Amino acid sequence: MGPIEDRKRTEHSCDRCKSRKHKCHRIPGQPRCQHCQQHDYQCIITKPRKTASIRQRRSFRGLIPETDVGDLNALRAVGRSLGIPLPEDKGSAGPIQQPDSIDPLPKESKTLVHDRQGQGQYIGPASSYVFQMRLRTLLGRESQGRYGQMTLDELVRVYFDRVNSDFPVLHEAAFLETFDKWRVAPDSVDRAWLCSLLCVLILGVRAQKGSFANNNHSSMLADEQRWWSHVETLLPGVLFTSSVNSVQTLLLAALHLHNTNHRDACWTITGAAGRIAIAIGLHRDEIEPAGPRLARELRKVLWWTLYGFEQMQVSSHDRPSAIDATKCSTAAPRERILGSSGFFGPPDYILCWTQLVKLLGLVCRDLPTITTSAETYIGPLSPTASLLRDLSRWHNSLPVHLALPEAVTLPDAFRRPTLLLHIQYHYAVTLLTRYALLLYYQATLRPEESATEEIARMAKVCSCSGRRACELLLKLDEISEFNAGTWWDVYYLYSSTLVVTLSILCDQQMFSEPLVLLDKCTAMAERHGASNPMMPGTMQLWFAANTTTSSAQAGEDSLLELLDEENALSWDSIGTMLLSSSFETAVGALL
Repeated sequence: MGPIEDRKRTEHSCDRCKSRKHKCHRIPGQPRCQHCQQHDYQCIITKPRKTASIRQRRSFRGLIPETDVGDLNALRAVGRSLGIPLPEDKGSAGPIQQPDSIDPLPKESKTLVHDRQGQGQYIGPASSYVFQMRLRTLLGRESQGRYGQMTLDELVRVYFDRVNSDFPVLHEAAFLETFDKWRVAPDSVDRAWLCSLLCVLILGVRAQKGSFANNNHSSMLADEQRWWSHVETLLPGVLFTSSVNSVQTLLLAALHLHNTNHRDACWTITGAAGRIAIAIGLHRDEIEPAGPRLARELRKVLWWTLYGFEQMQVSSHDRPSAIDATKCSTAAPRERILGSSGFFGPPDYILCWTQLVKLLGLVCRDLPTITTSAETYIGPLSPTASLLRDLSRWHNSLPVHLALPEAVTLPDAFRRPTLLLHIQYHYAVTLLTRYALLLYYQATLRPEESATEEIARMAKVCSCSGRRACELLLKLDEISEFNAGTWWDVYYLYSSTLVVTLSILCDQQMFSEPLVLLDKCTAMAERHGASNPMMPGTMQLWFAANTTTSSAQAGEDSLLELLDEENALSWDSIGTMLLSSSFETAVGALL
């Protein structure tokens, strides 16, 4: 062996030289290497030395057979036995101890964080870098240890398979590209994207099915609560940022709030998303921001998702919309440009879906109530009749492959969106006509009053659509596509069963078939409630309402006894209650 300074490989390299991937020139007897001494750095050795390769060990064994060269101490012993001068090993009284897990977070006691060139930089404990590194550790290490085989990648995949297909807020390829960048460089993404990642994981947890969700729901709920606490920390910053990422993040947070029975908070966050969307021009078709054409079409998809979600809340709460549809001109996204990234349906689906969302907005704007005059329903030029014609025209103009008889022949991935499209149509019809059904029922309670022909006709339309919606929801369950965790399926069931119940009360001679339908809906609700411990609170409330509605046909509270003229609750008092209550409260009072 030659002199130490002439060797190609040094015995020790300091941390900075290893980070720079340069040879560490250390003069014997000097406390620092040349690089650290030149730049006045602290020269420390904490990283382990790379072990010799198998080829090098075999060459050494060829020179000195039967010698243990597996570690540094053994090599030192061989060197001493051969009389080779070795420098003092001040820092290796024993093998370098490695911690069980390397914490990438800068401790508060540390003042500098090394960059990729080995330079020291001060990063405060409240900085974005520290926050993102802590978040990365929280998501990556703790979740994988908690879930076992369930990784972040699988939660993200579950979200895109079961949530984003109904609620197309994110573009999967773009999201995954940023996801990969975040893993390598946590400081390369903004806080809005981090917040959206947390919401994706939370919704992915809620969308879990099967034995995994049953066996791990306690730990999954704990993770969900911890992630949501981080979302609450990030949301204020997102609200002050006008960007597409902010709209996406707010919508994901709103969906989680809605599902967990924080519906007022959901309403507020959705309104904020709408304001930001308008501020960046998502509502106007003539505004074309710079960038690829695909990005422009994705902006349209995001706008229609936002508008449809907000209109569902408008119809559910009977509150005024925060979006003035008369000032919105965004056209339907073009499927040719979206191509395979069209998200969620067969050909022509996006166009038909946006048309139906627009009609739902018109229905919500002119939504009849129990205090609405019967004149609203009378005559071919009445608002309700006009909207019914528009809905019927939309339904009759659907392409053949989107018609219900053809739905069973569609690929599995297209069955749910096609059935859901028809369920949404029947929901819009019942929303428009259900108070006509109440007026018709009120007329049956008072013999001196009689329902007009228009009221009777619209009451029949409402009853038929309610039953049809229940049948389609049962069909969804039959093909294992009923979503009881993250979408409106349970609300559609709740709304439809109320209509079916009231139609039974209106037509006491023809109630056997609707009662069977209610039985099936109740059995489905009970089955999903018992088999899904991750079902959100809002879904549980709606399922409980479905069960209560149908249970009125059993025992002493059977529907037949409820219809008995000698029932303690007088029909006049029920009629008065109908006139002063919301539709849900009025039907609930009957049961």
